[in-house]
Amino acid sequence: MGGFKLTVPRASIRSASQSQADIRGTYGVHHRSGRWLVNGSADGLVELTIEPSCYTKRRPIVMFTRGKVKSLTLSLADPVGFIATLQSAS
Repeated sequence: MGGFKLTVPRASIRSASQSQADIRGTYGVHHRSGRWLVNGSADGLVELTIEPSCYTKRRPIVMFTRGKVKSLTLSLADPVGFIATLQSAS
């Protein structure tokens, strides 16, 4: 998603799992109470649990606020490979 940028230290990723969330018809960047969804598809969703929380930078896509990120769900082309890479790096 064009303007969304977030740096998450590997040590802050507590878990990564495939998500079964039903997000049909929802694409883009969405957030509520520290839980973020960044997707271009309803398929291949991976949810990351982040601790300590990270913060977005002040950018137009997040209304120039610093958003707290404690959970991040992404749509990925290879969710299984992404999760395996994270697990092998720990």
